[in-house]
Amino acid sequence: MDKTSQDFTETLGVLISEFKEIKKYLLEYTSNTYKVYSTEEVLQILGVSKKTLSDYRNKGKIAFSQEGLKIFYTQDDIDDFLKAGYKPRFKTKLNN
Repeated sequence: MDKTSQDFTETLGVLISEFKEIKKYLLEYTSNTYKVYSTEEVLQILGVSKKTLSDYRNKGKIAFSQEGLKIFYTQDDIDDFLKAGYKPRFKTKLNN
């Protein structure tokens, strides 16, 4: 194999490896992004009552989709809700 063919083969191997990484990332991203939950599932995930979840929706604290009377939530809806309420821990002498 001459130098040009060897360089081409090495470059092709690197590209294939990079495409595999991109594919892996995209599969992980889309599987999280398009996961859809029912109200009952979100109640369990967040550990709240139906009334509390309804209040969150009515106050615009959590995004949702609705088809007729059925309400759906995506993983992104839940993640955004949790991030909005995130409070970093306080620094104390014990956890500096």
